[in-house]
Amino acid sequence: MRVIGLIALATAGFASMTGAQTSADALPSESVQFAHATDEMKVDGKLDETAWGSATPVTRFFEVAPGNIEAPPVSTEARFLYDSKYIYVGIRAHDSNPRAIRSSLVRRDQVLTDQDYVEVLLDPLSAKHSAFMFRTNPKGVATDGQYDEVLQTRDYAPDFNFDVKAAVDSEGWTAEFRIPLSTLRYEAGDEQSWTFVIYRSLPREKTITIASAPIPRASNCVLCFADRISGISLSGPKKPFYITPQVTYSRASMEGRTATNKARVGADAKWQVRSDTVLDMTVAPDFSQIEADDLQLTANTRFALSVLEKRPFFLESADLLSTPIIAVYTRAFTDPDAGVRITQRNNTQEYTALLLRDAGGGIVIEPGAISSGAALQDFESTGFVGRYKYHFGDTALGTLATARVNDDGSQNLVYGFDTHLSLSTSDKITAQILRSQTRNPDRPDLLSTWNGQKLDGAAAALRWEHSVDSWYSYLTYKNYSHGFRTWNGFETQVGVSSLAAVGSYYFHPRNSFLTRVAPTLTFSSVDESSGQRLSRSVSPGFSIEGARDTYLSLSWSPHAQEITPTGLKSYDSYSVSLVTTPVSWMPQVTVTLLTGDTLDTTTGEVGAGRTFQAIVPLRLFSRLELSTSLGYQSLDSRRRDVAQKRLFTQRNTQVNAIYHFSSRLYAQALYQSSTFTAARSPLPLTPDDPIPIVGLRSDNKLSSLLVSYQTNWQTRYYFGFRHSENSESASEVFAKLSYAFEK
Repeated sequence: MRVIGLIALATAGFASMTGAQTSADALPSESVQFAHATDEMKVDGKLDETAWGSATPVTRFFEVAPGNIEAPPVSTEARFLYDSKYIYVGIRAHDSNPRAIRSSLVRRDQVLTDQDYVEVLLDPLSAKHSAFMFRTNPKGVATDGQYDEVLQTRDYAPDFNFDVKAAVDSEGWTAEFRIPLSTLRYEAGDEQSWTFVIYRSLPREKTITIASAPIPRASNCVLCFADRISGISLSGPKKPFYITPQVTYSRASMEGRTATNKARVGADAKWQVRSDTVLDMTVAPDFSQIEADDLQLTANTRFALSVLEKRPFFLESADLLSTPIIAVYTRAFTDPDAGVRITQRNNTQEYTALLLRDAGGGIVIEPGAISSGAALQDFESTGFVGRYKYHFGDTALGTLATARVNDDGSQNLVYGFDTHLSLSTSDKITAQILRSQTRNPDRPDLLSTWNGQKLDGAAAALRWEHSVDSWYSYLTYKNYSHGFRTWNGFETQVGVSSLAAVGSYYFHPRNSFLTRVAPTLTFSSVDESSGQRLSRSVSPGFSIEGARDTYLSLSWSPHAQEITPTGLKSYDSYSVSLVTTPVSWMPQVTVTLLTGDTLDTTTGEVGAGRTFQAIVPLRLFSRLELSTSLGYQSLDSRRRDVAQKRLFTQRNTQVNAIYHFSSRLYAQALYQSSTFTAARSPLPLTPDDPIPIVGLRSDNKLSSLLVSYQTNWQTRYYFGFRHSENSESASEVFAKLSYAFEK
């Protein structure tokens, strides 16, 4: 705690010296007004209704990247309308060369920086903590999500109820959004003002980002620079109620076994109790995943890897559950029978509370100092998550409580406090303290450490972040006691304290290719609570950003140290990461390479390792999405007494082809394969022991065909076939229907 106090004191003193106003602070706000949508509004993307002419246009836009609050190369206009049921946003994106516009038919939430797009960040509460995100490209493909001001991230998982259309013409292109008031969280009243930011992406030789707010390219906030739109008067909502019944059918067959039929009927419901409060309910929900989770390289990992949440019930205001310590990880709820959740957000306070009944199954993570364990569990349980945040000025105070009570009497309770403080547009601090009380299951047959014992523990985290145009840095300190557990969360390492720091200095060259060059120094250290060093590294590196969406990062970790089953080992490694769009039909190719010394987490040996991952998307035709993902990992022994030098190899391949008949109907073909081969002992060895050759091999393959039709945010139809091969081969035909009714 002494370290935390010193960091906080130094941070506050430094921030007080560096909290100078940016040039953006001196710019006056633009006066923008809502107008009434008086005539029949047809959402076709053409903005030809007379009501659009009565709306005050937003015409002041800035190039915010790679330029720093400069005049943009093209002009943009935005207008706002409203009536008793909807908010309308119309955007005219001028372009003197419409043929240069980049756009393709893609899946929902796949409109990214490789395409022209316009985006609306809308904060009806003007609280500047988070915002609804609505985006589209010139093909009218919907992309939406939640913007988190604290993390400065966009969560694309939530799907909101809204309509959007777009049209290309000789002057560029236009987009028309219609957003139901029931989608938003707002406060009823007269003459309100809302906060907004309009973004526009212009991917040409260089990708130019344009915004309606003068946001410095190195600022650690966005909504703090947002403009307000006034003149909207709204009564309370008519308490809309949505119910989405779901029917899923599958017929599965395994080699040598009788085929089984399975049908499931469930329903989700959403009720907007007030303009700022919503109630979510689910009964016998279908949480099956139509899309497979991304393949991950797991052959040489000591800690469990997380996967993304895609299930609708957990996605309402998902940013509220994000804290420095990952105490809420909703994928920990494996098979809920029923659940209820209430969420409220206004400009001073926000909360969410979730209660559900989980049928169990899946894997439970048991954290440790050196590695995490896992156990298959079959407990039925009751789960609870409660979160509350209070805002005053640029400060937020929050509380969090989670609980999991298994039917066998075992349980886990986590509770604590957190805070976020924006000292300036350049400096912010986040901190959190949690305590846990746990009674483990008395099930040594599932996990040897589960003996019904009681555990008490605590965790603390502190982070300072500083960002200006010339440099960026952060400092993070965390401390987890041995007894800390989060059954509803995802913390895989306990009994440790860690310190991490990054410093980057920015150069912004003015030439035809480079836009930013940044030498970087990274420091990381993890110690066990007893004081034993578990890992330490100092890594110099640099990154460059430039034309064609190019980002290149290189780093070197000389004499890094890491604990192994045979003691602390030293090693050198090198990493390269590249993201680029070499041509318009190959957008955002991603390649990462890690080479040099690698630790074998099983034996503790330092060998010659290589890890390679690549994602290569292709847009050869406007209706076809084709993406290939490759992963490769290997480790060779350097010991002379080993005949078989290759200790292990893992190969992952995923090929995904999607043909779009329209923006709502597509057919998908997916193939993925993961192969692992090893010639190593499954037990830790001392350095002098010979390594016996133990042949291990596993192959997993999955092929699927899927047809999907989506008419609105929750009305979807799926039909498909899936075939998998591992130790046994299995085939499955499945169909799913979910239909949203509104009352």
